[in-house]
Amino acid sequence: MAKGRNKKGQFIQGNKCAEKWSEEEAIKLGDELIEWMNQRIDNVFFEDFFVIEKKLYPNVYNRLMERHTPFARLIEMAKKIQEIKISKGCLTNEYNGSFGKFFLSANHGMSEKSITEVEQKGEAPTIKLEIIDDNRK
Repeated sequence: MAKGRNKKGQFIQGNKCAEKWSEEEAIKLGDELIEWMNQRIDNVFFEDFFVIEKKLYPNVYNRLMERHTPFARLIEMAKKIQEIKISKGCLTNEYNGSFGKFFLSANHGMSEKSITEVEQKGEAPTIKLEIIDDNRK
């Protein structure tokens, strides 16, 4: 067991890390993230905010998500903002469509699904393409 933590791995009162990352501080950080993402079109990757802007280790926000439900909800919102920005960026050619497709499938559970329908009238086959969000099943 790490020093300054209880049996569940949570910080015990008096631990400086526990004081720094109270739920209120975590919410404040999450709100700053949302504000940062909304400032510029290229503020897309929230890891940039945590690592570059705030100089935090990458695992800090994962731990905060585990410990503070309101912070986890703010990260969910940040992920949705990210998904929307990437999708819009690909539609407007601000971002590379192939990369956007890869990123959305790898990080947001979306996938491309092809359906081929052939009518018996002898017409050319019709192809329908759908984007499926696997997270919304």
